[in-house]
Amino acid sequence: ESTCAALVIGSSIGVSNGWDAMVFPIVVSAVGIFVCLVCSFIATHIRPVRQESQVEEALKIQLISTTVLMVPSIYYAAEYFLPKSFTIAKTVGQDVLELAPYMAT
Repeated sequence: ESTCAALVIGSSIGVSNGWDAMVFPIVVSAVGIFVCLVCSFIATHIRPVRQESQVEEALKIQLISTTVLMVPSIYYAAEYFLPKSFTIAKTVGQDVLELAPYMAT
């Protein structure tokens, strides 16, 4: 979902606002890979599953840790790679949305 949203934002901005904005979808995926590595380490080394009854707890820890790490990571990536403001035309109608990078998180 985040990659699809990033693709829409990146393609709407276009090359006119810089290469950084165009590679934003790739940055979202790259940040996700690093967060995945950290969360996998948590699941395998810090809180490994030793019994079947611990599976649900381990999945919840992974979900929470992924969320806690991914949201600020994407926020900082959006602040760094996206322009300070940009416009996106609505697909239906003539309205135009004025957005800021923090809205991408």
